[in-house]
Amino acid sequence: MQEATIARPSGGLPYRGWLVVIAGFVCAMLTVGATVYSFTFFVPVLVEEFGLGYAQANIGIMALLLGMMVWSPLVGRLIDRLPIRLMVAAGAVLFAAGFLMIATATSLKVMLIATVGPISFGMIAAGALAANAITARWFRRRRGLAIGIIAVATSCGNAVMSPIAANAIEHFGWRAAVAGIGVGVSLIVGVLALLLMRDRPSEAQLIEGGEITPAMLDGSAAAPAAEPVWSTRALLRERNFWLIMFGCGLILASDQTLIQTNAPYFRTKGISLIDASWLVSVGGVSAVVGKLVAGWLADHVDVRRVFAVVALFHVILLSLYMIWPGYWVMLGAFALIGLAVGGVYPVWTVLTANSFGSRSFGSALGAMAVGMQPLSIAALYAVGRIRDQTGNYNLAFAGLLVMVVLAFILVSLTRPGARVPKA
Repeated sequence: MQEATIARPSGGLPYRGWLVVIAGFVCAMLTVGATVYSFTFFVPVLVEEFGLGYAQANIGIMALLLGMMVWSPLVGRLIDRLPIRLMVAAGAVLFAAGFLMIATATSLKVMLIATVGPISFGMIAAGALAANAITARWFRRRRGLAIGIIAVATSCGNAVMSPIAANAIEHFGWRAAVAGIGVGVSLIVGVLALLLMRDRPSEAQLIEGGEITPAMLDGSAAAPAAEPVWSTRALLRERNFWLIMFGCGLILASDQTLIQTNAPYFRTKGISLIDASWLVSVGGVSAVVGKLVAGWLADHVDVRRVFAVVALFHVILLSLYMIWPGYWVMLGAFALIGLAVGGVYPVWTVLTANSFGSRSFGSALGAMAVGMQPLSIAALYAVGRIRDQTGNYNLAFAGLLVMVVLAFILVSLTRPGARVPKA
């Protein structure tokens, strides 16, 4: 196709892909913030109200991870095949329904069903997986930066939703907090999906936005139509799939466990719920910058080198957790080390997008969840058990440190560049 045959709209309008990024950003921020980051503030309440141990209280977040593991492969395939606005809007409705079930539940069994079912499905369909999948379609040259911006959404979800959840629990009780958060998030997500999200760009739009050049359309692997479609079987036969899944899965499991451990851990150090929320929020704000930098670097240097820096700073942070140098030192550490720790998510998604392309990105992320979520579930359970048995978290943090080292080794073994399904 020649450049002259491509119609270009006039008027200097912004590239449509950035509107997609804005919508995806807010959807991911709210859904992740309302679940993963808010749950830690409900742990002490559940322990007191239901007489649970910390390992039992962590079953709630483990149920969420189990639901994500079950639904991610299906939702990933659906996102690659169905209109994105339909998927996100449907996910928002289910998300609200699940939160209302928990707010009115009188038994833990009902809460677990709501978490594994509608909340998990809704979070995947309306949250980060959908946002990353659609962003990967609209960006080529600046894919790392765009995905880095989406990755920032999780940190913003931390910074925004942690104080909201903590204060809502303090002032209105946990049931009213759950209901209000669930309905409010779902309304915002549904409206944004319908107004701003669009499925796939045309070749003309990609050229106009500077993501590809006309020369790339002449049979190049960079051309949108040239990207292969990966079947599940082909994914499972690719070496990079396993290395990315377990390498990134180990370090994400460490992060997930820390997120859920923060509130009860800080409580053992005499830190109030509100003060603990500020520690978490400062780390989230710091990670915002780290994710943008990591995404930008992923467009310019070997992504594996970015991951090496991220892993090193994880080791430093976990070491500080073990020695606990004091509240203000930890506050400073969260502000500085969060810059590098925040790079995990963009590195994972950029590695996946670069290896498997935008046409199968949702399928690849969804399939990886089957291997990644059990790592988080096992880590969460182990940390809770260690806390119940030893009365502290030091041994648990040492185990997470070992996981980070293994993650670095696995990711360093990945092969850079786009992969081709084996015949």
